[in-house]
Amino acid sequence: MEMVSVELWRHEVRRCGLVALVTPLAVVASTTLLSALAGGGMHDFLAVWLPAALLPLVAGVCAVGVVSREVMPELQATFPTPYPVTVRRRLRLLILAVGAGVVVLAVSAATGAGHDPVTGQGASGPVLSSLFSAASSAAFSLLLIGVGAYAAAGRTRNRGGPASALVMTAWLAKLLVLDRIPLPPAAVAVAFAAAGLWSMVRGSTRAGGEAV
Repeated sequence: MEMVSVELWRHEVRRCGLVALVTPLAVVASTTLLSALAGGGMHDFLAVWLPAALLPLVAGVCAVGVVSREVMPELQATFPTPYPVTVRRRLRLLILAVGAGVVVLAVSAATGAGHDPVTGQGASGPVLSSLFSAASSAAFSLLLIGVGAYAAAGRTRNRGGPASALVMTAWLAKLLVLDRIPLPPAAVAVAFAAAGLWSMVRGSTRAGGEAV
């Protein structure tokens, strides 16, 4: 039974595509490496703001790829496992990949903010702010994964382009509009996470050809 489970997850990794599962972590890791070479405000930009902003966009676009990558959904309907369950399993793999990126982001941000360059003492305020930035990025990533999965679901072929455009639109709306409105950050993060999980469930149901 354990061997079957391992082979099943290996198969799902192949169906998701290594690019989709590696890209979220690669984006955060690359900006972290660049931040090590920068100083001052540029270091904070590369270590915290840029990866926190890019990770949700990458997560949403990768979710589109994971859902739209299946070219034979009709064949999936003949398998014992319902196709919506398969889609949710693949999205869980993407969430794990994004979670790895969030962990790297949190560690990098906390390390960079945890030492006051003037006094040499620990700076708890910047650390907490950096950790909250990573948590907010994780919540927004869940939302865009849900948006991408729902938009890419369905039996109509070649939905990757419009679905990715919708993810990009939602990402820009958050950065250019929502971030300018003084809303409670914790409440926004909770709402994003809840809406993302709901959209993933509805999107996977839609991918199975069921009415939503």
